[in-house]
Amino acid sequence: MSIEENKALVRRFYEQVYKTHDLDMGVSMLARAYVMHDPMNKFSGGSEGWRRINAAYWKAFPDQILTVRGQVAEGDLVTTCWTSSGTDSGTGLWGRPPTGRKYSIQGISVSRVADGKIAEEWIIWESAGLMQQLGIERIPGIPIPA
Repeated sequence: MSIEENKALVRRFYEQVYKTHDLDMGVSMLARAYVMHDPMNKFSGGSEGWRRINAAYWKAFPDQILTVRGQVAEGDLVTTCWTSSGTDSGTGLWGRPPTGRKYSIQGISVSRVADGKIAEEWIIWESAGLMQQLGIERIPGIPIPA
């Protein structure tokens, strides 16, 4: 695929999948052995692991919107800057009840495209900003260093 086709694939992934919360569409755009590198999420399980993580997030934040702010690409890599916003009004996340608070955070994803699918991603996002906006002091199960 060309660089422009790679950018279009990744943009479609973020704009369409995250707008509609369509897990099946998302899985169809990922390689079966998809790998996600995200310091906030222990990840395994390929495209089905992606499905499990995003199902949990979308249950916690049912009105989540993700907006692509810009993209840069070279070779098989596409860097996407995005903003995510929503309300913590669903099932809660990280084993705690929902707060009812709104949030808006920014993130950057670097997606590697192979054979017309997103094969691997490195994701950095404002996890501390999310926690601060929701009034969460720490994520249960993650120890605070002494």
